[in-house]
Amino acid sequence: MKGLIALDIDGTVTGDDSRICPAMHNYLRELSRLHWRLAFMTGRTFVYGFTQLQACPFPYLFVPYNGAAAYEMPQRRLLFATYLTAGSLEIVAEACEGLQAVCFFHTSSELGDVGYWRPSCYEPEVVAPLIKRWRSTGETW
Repeated sequence: MKGLIALDIDGTVTGDDSRICPAMHNYLRELSRLHWRLAFMTGRTFVYGFTQLQACPFPYLFVPYNGAAAYEMPQRRLLFATYLTAGSLEIVAEACEGLQAVCFFHTSSELGDVGYWRPSCYEPEVVAPLIKRWRSTGETW
């Protein structure tokens, strides 16, 4: 291995259409062939990120959930996971009460990447873009 190249997925590796263009795909494949270790990171879920990366035929590290977990791909071997406990979720939800913030949680990919939130707690202009994102990702909320 020559070294590690870590890249964000959204807008760095993918274009505006959330896809890896053929030129980028070929470049990444060449880096892998030259023995560079590639790592792809995202703040989004496993399901969303893997949808973007599944066409990559070479080995890579995948780090979804803002670094809460890491996988060796394409085997999907979990390298580490550090998730919030149920008690932590209650504390975060209470801290968000009354704020203009969306309190949204995802389970791990091992538990189905299910998203939990309370849309009734937010104004329609906050909910609408989230619903649009949900429909575009194929995630379960």
